[in-house]
Amino acid sequence: MKKLIFAALILLMFVPTILLADESAFSMDEFIIEHKLHRYTGYAAIAAASAAALTGFLELEDVHPVTAYSAFGLMTLNTALGVIAYHRYLDEYWPHILLNSAAVVGFGLNAFVLEQGSDAHIATGAASLASMYAAVGFIIVINW
Repeated sequence: MKKLIFAALILLMFVPTILLADESAFSMDEFIIEHKLHRYTGYAAIAAASAAALTGFLELEDVHPVTAYSAFGLMTLNTALGVIAYHRYLDEYWPHILLNSAAVVGFGLNAFVLEQGSDAHIATGAASLASMYAAVGFIIVINW
């Protein structure tokens, strides 16, 4: 069941691009950019993912799943908002998209597939966090 939920959430990340085929008077991408929704959910996702890493490292078994699921949810939301808002800039921001997508998939694997505390869970969590930080670093460098 967890694998099915994971697959559905990953699929939902790409549904917004299908919905963008019919442009209407209300521009969702302009709304997201104007209100900086992608930026703020990104900040929240970074905070939640960092908290998940810290609580995992400290072996806080009752807190770690809460922060980790929150991080995965926020990262999935952030990815969907980014796809909607910045789909026209795919050729310019593709490294950011690739790194962030890898982080989302890694956190999803940790949330729904890998056993908590296993070596694979720890390695995937660390790689996903590094990928997310690298995605943010790319945006900082390109906009410097």
